[in-house]
Amino acid sequence: MKIKEYLQQQKLLIDQALNDYLPGLTERPEVLHQAMRYSVLSNGKRIRPILLLATYQALNGTANVVPAACSLEFIHCFSLIHDDLPIMDNDDYRRGILTCHKKFGDAIALLAGDALLTHAFQIIAKEQSKYTSASIVVKLIKELAEATSTQGIMGGQAVDILAEKDFTLHCAETLEYIHRQKTAALLVAAVRMGAILAKATDRQLQLLGEAAGKIGLAYQIKDDILDITGDQVLLGKATGRDEALGKLTYPVIYGLDYATARCKELLAEAVSLLDFLGNSGTRLRILFRFLVERRY
Repeated sequence: MKIKEYLQQQKLLIDQALNDYLPGLTERPEVLHQAMRYSVLSNGKRIRPILLLATYQALNGTANVVPAACSLEFIHCFSLIHDDLPIMDNDDYRRGILTCHKKFGDAIALLAGDALLTHAFQIIAKEQSKYTSASIVVKLIKELAEATSTQGIMGGQAVDILAEKDFTLHCAETLEYIHRQKTAALLVAAVRMGAILAKATDRQLQLLGEAAGKIGLAYQIKDDILDITGDQVLLGKATGRDEALGKLTYPVIYGLDYATARCKELLAEAVSLLDFLGNSGTRLRILFRFLVERRY
């Protein structure tokens, strides 16, 4: 199966599950649930859930791990809602539609993000536990919590905001920190959670985590590049925002040519770390390449 067909097939699976796991539109408080569903069920690519599924499949897992996969998308959407708020990046569009705060107002958007953060852990505890042992569920919660913490998304977002106002922070070390925490951390969690569900060995978990870290960094560098060279229609959001906000990016520090070369270098390193998977890792390797070579 070609990568685009695989992505579409897995996206349909995840989309249906997301719809099922979200609160209903008629459940009180209705407007909060509407905001949650509006943001989650928009045209997302579902990269993080699919990474979990692809890793699990590469390790020959056969149980239902869709709830855990969905938890990653809830976390991702929480981070996007908050990232778009006026007190953060103040974006008007996300995934080709109005951002949550533009549609529902700042307060409801803030609460919708908070609700999705907590909902992610509820889904693991309530739904994934139907198919997975309690000890594995605890490991999944730990993995997701660490990726979301001040050592993950929260920390990366904080330093990203500080760097907009303090140009003394504009250096390679700060850039690497922001990208690894704000973006790569959740991609790493996706791969590691898939491996944990498949009961991978410690060594397998280490190799997969290292590979995901490299792909996560490359994925964000590619985002930096696309903000300059990408098509706004394909991206579903405005381009040129990084420069307008004074964001610290790879092209700003290193230039477009180096940023592009660094993406290729990280991809090669990540793919080589998957050698231990043999033929079973073919789809995961192809997915890694797609994430780094994409045009949107």
